[in-house]
Amino acid sequence: MLGEWPESSLEDLCDLIVDCPHSTPEWTDSGVVVLRNQYIRGGRLDLSNPSYTTEEGYLARIKRAIPLAGDLVLTREAPMGEVCQIPEGLKCCLGQRMVLLRPAPEKVDSEFLLFSLQSPYLQHQINWSEGTGTTVSNIRLPDLRAFKVPVPSLRVQKAIAGILKALDDKIELNRQINATLESMAQALFKSWFVDFDPVIDNALAAGNPIPEPLQARADKRAALLAAASAADTFSASATDNAHPTQTAPHTQPGTTAPATPLQPLPADLRALFPNSFVFNEEMGWVPEGWIDAKVGDYLDVLETGRRPKGGVAKYSEGVPSVGAESIGGIGGFDFGKTKYVPFEFFETMKSGRVEDYDVLLYKDGGKPGDFKPRIGMYGEGYPFSEFGINEHVFRLRSESLGQPFLYYQVGSDRSFHDLAVRGGKAAIPGVNQGDVKSLLLIVPDFSLVERFNATVQPWFKSILLRSKQSRTLEDVRDLLLPKLLSGQLQLTEAEQMVAEAL
Repeated sequence: MLGEWPESSLEDLCDLIVDCPHSTPEWTDSGVVVLRNQYIRGGRLDLSNPSYTTEEGYLARIKRAIPLAGDLVLTREAPMGEVCQIPEGLKCCLGQRMVLLRPAPEKVDSEFLLFSLQSPYLQHQINWSEGTGTTVSNIRLPDLRAFKVPVPSLRVQKAIAGILKALDDKIELNRQINATLESMAQALFKSWFVDFDPVIDNALAAGNPIPEPLQARADKRAALLAAASAADTFSASATDNAHPTQTAPHTQPGTTAPATPLQPLPADLRALFPNSFVFNEEMGWVPEGWIDAKVGDYLDVLETGRRPKGGVAKYSEGVPSVGAESIGGIGGFDFGKTKYVPFEFFETMKSGRVEDYDVLLYKDGGKPGDFKPRIGMYGEGYPFSEFGINEHVFRLRSESLGQPFLYYQVGSDRSFHDLAVRGGKAAIPGVNQGDVKSLLLIVPDFSLVERFNATVQPWFKSILLRSKQSRTLEDVRDLLLPKLLSGQLQLTEAEQMVAEAL
């Protein structure tokens, strides 16, 4: 027994515990959502990149039970023990390696059970029950049904769930805001320096010819310009920063961002862009006057880090040493994979000591013939006030290009494609300094680079500060969770701690 609350088995607390169909769904580009293990992390269901099956496939997969709002889904393996709650309005079916739990409302609050399953007490039972004789860790259904859950009164359950949910809601809000800001930044970069929207706008206004490969984009811009003119959006009230008029879904650098319409720029900013195109042998049609160059022409820092001889497995404290497995975009970081080097070793490192807003690029590793670049950026004390990189990561800085512009240039579709091709050809999959330096880019007038950086840098800072706050909130939640579930902490004390954290 944990603490002062009585315990019940998971089976006693649920009206239904149903295993998933043991078959692979028929995958489609649209249709009914299929829940997959990789969508469930930290108590949340992430459907930003969902998978689908047909209506017929859905009907075949719900024969045991139709997933309903408030039901819980627990992963049995790969990974084991992740859990989420099905939200209102979601029509879905189970994928593989998961279990559907339907809490009995007269016995247990669904959100309370959701948090209970994430607690150290239940996670210990999950890990202890790990199936044997298989190639992967898994939860056996009979063990799952027997798991013991501390069960206070429903009133107390709801109060505990409300306290913890307030933290989770703020964390989720931060995540959504960060995704929006990163999408805005990426959309702005793509509009200015990939699709050349302002140049097209100027060419249309001047009556200059539009290259055939850009004609479809020009037709869209012409329609947008006409609408803007009719609405008088070229007035002084038009946004200087060219915010997207609609938010694009969150995408990582190196993936294709959705076409996001941007408002036409005010006249003073448009004047910084040329009004015609010239053909470049390597880059295709580019704005007249912009120069073709290589990333290496503008780099002030391109270096990697290192680890002590014998590796870092034996170190549980010290200075964090970040590898490619932790890197995930602007502010995206996997703390579960953090490793350390001794303080004394870190002080001897002449390279690989990370500074605010460094561009971090995954340089080597993975399966032979397969290299997938990954990029990240951190700062403002997140994820750590001081840390280094290992030998599998490059650190990049450019004073002339600025870090936001450099980040999106190195993380562009073109650059990632080039790096993937070169890295996949290496005997050990990966890229070297020469590969990074040789990446092509088109450099506009530096007044535009400065304008872009000045617009985007506050968004980056906001993302990182929100990521830092979310990490603090996660720590508070993880501190409160076992104490609340065991009855060791009064509700009023927990409420005060949450109020202070928020």
